[in-house]
Amino acid sequence: MNKRKCLGVLSSTVMGALIAFAVTTTAHAKVTSYVVNDGGKIISFNSDSLISDYTNNLLGDSSPMYDEYMKEVSNLAAFQDSAKGFVSYDSVKKAYEDATDFIAGDLASKGVLGSYSKYGVSGYKTSDVLNQLQNTEVIDSIHNAEIVTIDIGAPERC
Repeated sequence: MNKRKCLGVLSSTVMGALIAFAVTTTAHAKVTSYVVNDGGKIISFNSDSLISDYTNNLLGDSSPMYDEYMKEVSNLAAFQDSAKGFVSYDSVKKAYEDATDFIAGDLASKGVLGSYSKYGVSGYKTSDVLNQLQNTEVIDSIHNAEIVTIDIGAPERC
């Protein structure tokens, strides 16, 4: 008997990697800076420097750029990338959120999707997802699934 299983998707928002697998064109862009708008004052944080400073923070060293970014991250407005220039935060977030629906649609068009459950909640953090894994409906969906994706880390404003 060919019983189709449930596809359980649990994510805060879908990672960009899913978009790369689902889209037929290849993207060759690197985020070069994160741009915040602090009440009309535009601040650009160089990506490489920010990552380096974040590493300093993890090691317990001084991290003034990372500390400043964390104060401003709720004002994240755009990303600057090496291909398109400035890309709005909202368009990147929407692409992440739409990716699971795109993948589910692709699987359905190929006749391999029996059902699809999306439990993602924008803004969820790891602790929220772990709490969600205690929900009976979510547990049953995962138990019956052939494919499960759990993705956390899309660009969220804190």
